[in-house]
Amino acid sequence: MNESNEYTNEVTRAAREINVQAVNCMQQGEMQQALDLFESALDILPDSPLIMNNLANACQKMGDYDRAQDLYRKIIELRPDYSHPYRNLAVIYTMAGAYEFAIRAYQHYLALVPEDAEVLFNLGLLYMQAGEVLKARKCFSGVIEKLKSGGIESDNMLAIAHLLSGDFERAGELLEHIIKLEPENKIARYNYALLQMAEFNAEDAQLLLKRLYSDQQKHSGIEVAVTVALASLYLCRDQADKAQALLLPFAEQNVVEPAVYMNLGHAAKQQKMHAQADRYYRKVIEICGADTFYHKKAVGLLKKQVKQ
Repeated sequence: MNESNEYTNEVTRAAREINVQAVNCMQQGEMQQALDLFESALDILPDSPLIMNNLANACQKMGDYDRAQDLYRKIIELRPDYSHPYRNLAVIYTMAGAYEFAIRAYQHYLALVPEDAEVLFNLGLLYMQAGEVLKARKCFSGVIEKLKSGGIESDNMLAIAHLLSGDFERAGELLEHIIKLEPENKIARYNYALLQMAEFNAEDAQLLLKRLYSDQQKHSGIEVAVTVALASLYLCRDQADKAQALLLPFAEQNVVEPAVYMNLGHAAKQQKMHAQADRYYRKVIEICGADTFYHKKAVGLLKKQVKQ
């Protein structure tokens, strides 16, 4: 019995050492070597959720999303209380436009790790993109409660949470503080422009946004998500013109983000411009995979338009 335990311990130790080597390779950018080492470690300990999760991470970083998803799902089957795969799956689902699945994955993760303000923030943005404003605001209120001011990254996140919760004054204070410390911080400057728009200083906002659009050809995911979220608020208030003003620059640059075109379609529909709305909904179908959240929604809206 003792010999059996010693053998098991040796095997476990060997797998863990290989796993550590693989993690070091991944941190140094040696992805293929990391992948091979994770595979070797998993051959030794085939049911290790840690090693399996690391292998899935490596696959995800190398663009093999199908294998990564399979591994994350296998971990969940083996260990439903292991939090990491839920969060990682949510990221993959979000990239694929499968927002319903992403929301569900984040919910599972937060049931296990309720104190994670960053994931709660991401869930809030997804709710905004799905048009569920009340659920989104509840998430942002939670972020404000959990997240303490103190760093550029956390202050930016807090500012967005306050902005999308309607507390423009606190959002402005945080953004001005960040810009004072880092005048070239593009995320803070971008969010400040959105704040100007939210406070109905449309002229100031358009000048700021125009400058920022010319500064960078490629926009980060967070910029697109926050802009879409604010545009969604305008659409809830029947302010289609303001939503269009925010989203059209992205469309002009052919940003591949279905939420941009979906909300532009909604804005056109509010303005009774049904042919233009159809074009935007068809654009959503063009850039989305079948059976994704936005693909199904756009198909449904087009059918409804035809009936009308």
